Amino acid sequence: MPAKELSPERFELSAIHVHMDFQKGSSDRREEVARWCGEWGIPLRIEEVPLLEMEGEVNCYRCTWNRRKAVFLAADRMGFSKVALGHHADDLLHTALLNLFVHGKLETIPPKRELFRGRITLIRPLTLLSEAELERLARSLGFSGGPSAHTAETPAGNRPGGCGRRWSVSTRRPGTTSCGFWRR
Repeated sequence: MPAKELSPERFELSAIHVHMDFQKGSSDRREEVARWCGEWGIPLRIEEVPLLEMEGEVNCYRCTWNRRKAVFLAADRMGFSKVALGHHADDLLHTALLNLFVHGKLETIPPKRELFRGRITLIRPLTLLSEAELERLARSLGFSGGPSAHTAETPAGNRPGGCGRRWSVSTRRPGTTSCGFWRR
């Protein structure tokens, strides 16, 4: 049963998928996302961003900035006031650690943030769930997963200090990426 029928609140749901020009091969998820959205009856808008063509090289910061810009502009054009991103608890922990070790600040991404003087509210409704929990849910819903936008095939896939370090720590010390702080 669609979420719209279960919720007492009236809302409209649509998906925005941002495809960067450097995403090729297994990191090009347009067909899979379109199929999944079609099966669930969710309207999909694919935003094409020629980042490599525009800038000549890609780094993590510019990719993220342009991806967010594309999502916010599309949401605004479509008349949406809320944008939900899929960050999970592990993302918040990784961001906190990356900020601590790279920038010397202990801060992470907030679950909710007002943007553009309240024109758009950015929400992250999955922040209480771990990556493993979301992977199990995705498999149970028939979403095959696969590589994210940040694979070794993409210029941004080789970002320093991020995911690779986390996996080496969690394999040596199981449970290091689990944090009871976000749990009830």
